[in-house]
Amino acid sequence: MRTTVTLDPDVYAMPQAVMKEQGLSCKEVLNGALRSGLRKPRELTEPFL
Repeated sequence: MRTTVTLDPDVYAMPQAVMKEQGLSCKEVLNGALRSGLRKPRELTEPFL
C-alpha cells in the first residue's frame, strides 16, 4: 500500500540514519519501526527486579 506522510525534519533524520548504518531501505526501516512501536506490549512473565 502506498501513502504519503509528512514528517518533521527531526523525525525524517531518524530512519535516514538507520538506513545508512544498516544498509536498509526506507520501506524496511519504517515498516519495522511501525511494527515494533504499534505492537501491544507483552506482559512480563516475572516481575522486574
